[in-house]
Amino acid sequence: MLSKESNCERRVLLIAGIDAVGIARLPKLFAKAGFQVTLLGSTGLAAASSRFVSKLIPCGKSPDAAAAAAREHLAGHRADYELIIVADEATFWAAVDQQPHDWLMGWFPIPVNAESLEREGSKIRFLLDARAAGIETPRFEICSSEAELRAAIGKIGIPVYLKANRGQSGSGIFFAKTFEELESHIGEMSFSEPVVAQQEIVGDTVSISVLYDHGKPLCWFGYIMRDMWPTRFASASSVEFYWSPAVDAMVEGIGKLTEFNGLAGIDCMLEAATGRLPLLEFNPRPTPVYHLGPHVGVDFAKAISGIGSGMPAQRPDGKVNKTIRMFPQSLYHSLEQHDLPKFLDALADAPWGDPALVLAQFRRLVTHYVSAETKDKLKGIVRRKS
Repeated sequence: MLSKESNCERRVLLIAGIDAVGIARLPKLFAKAGFQVTLLGSTGLAAASSRFVSKLIPCGKSPDAAAAAAREHLAGHRADYELIIVADEATFWAAVDQQPHDWLMGWFPIPVNAESLEREGSKIRFLLDARAAGIETPRFEICSSEAELRAAIGKIGIPVYLKANRGQSGSGIFFAKTFEELESHIGEMSFSEPVVAQQEIVGDTVSISVLYDHGKPLCWFGYIMRDMWPTRFASASSVEFYWSPAVDAMVEGIGKLTEFNGLAGIDCMLEAATGRLPLLEFNPRPTPVYHLGPHVGVDFAKAISGIGSGMPAQRPDGKVNKTIRMFPQSLYHSLEQHDLPKFLDALADAPWGDPALVLAQFRRLVTHYVSAETKDKLKGIVRRKS
């Protein structure tokens, strides 16, 4: 274990099985909220470089390894932490797969019962339950075979989205603009699990970042996702703040449905023709944007600090019209677009008060564009010198 001195009595455990960009901002968020931060994850995580991590509990480099290590650690140290946060969706699922589920009781972000676990582990079940609860969704059909899929396409039409039962950051999604594209993809599908055939909604993707206290929203804001990277279905590298009454209604509706406890994200579509905001999916894990809250008058650190105190909910200022290029996400996008102004704009969002983390993010940027052959040569040099 690596540790740094801290006088905080409140402690949070962050459990991370993948090196997702957004996880790196969480230690500072919780430190600002008055918590001593323990990170359980690989030593190679960018977040492990943060000066706001008081203790690192190392584990293997996978969601399964992180979930197993968390289970073992919490067996003897559950009482050490006021809050326990599963920092990425893959590790959330890996934790659910660690049975029996008694080890999740009292800290997991959803109620530990068959209904909630099935809902959160299945995007299909979530859409069905949301529709039944009166939450607006796109038109969709559940398909368990090629015949059912073809029948669904006959109802929904083309273009159409095909979605796997599980996925994150755009994985498990296919968009067919033509029947030819659809046919080429159907041949690759096994239907080992049902898939969703979902109507295309023309408009912008809106994401809502929210803090819940057992289903009660404490703090949130919405934004239009801009400059998605590395694919059109992946996370945004820029955000344009957005609000409408439908944002607040969606936050309330998802909270009542899930009874979620902690940081989460909600993805919706803002339909260009009508202004409707139907649900796309719910992400039961933190998002990368909580540090941007002050731009719209909300403070997630303050809200986290006040959990359980009866503090009034923080609602975003709906009049803010502003776009933020995020660090480091926008660096990658701007380099591939050869857009120097966007690259420089993104530097304004860098956490310069956390220099080791900034350095770790720049190191990842450089190695991302270095060829595999060059990486192998560099590793050989390091091994010889060591």
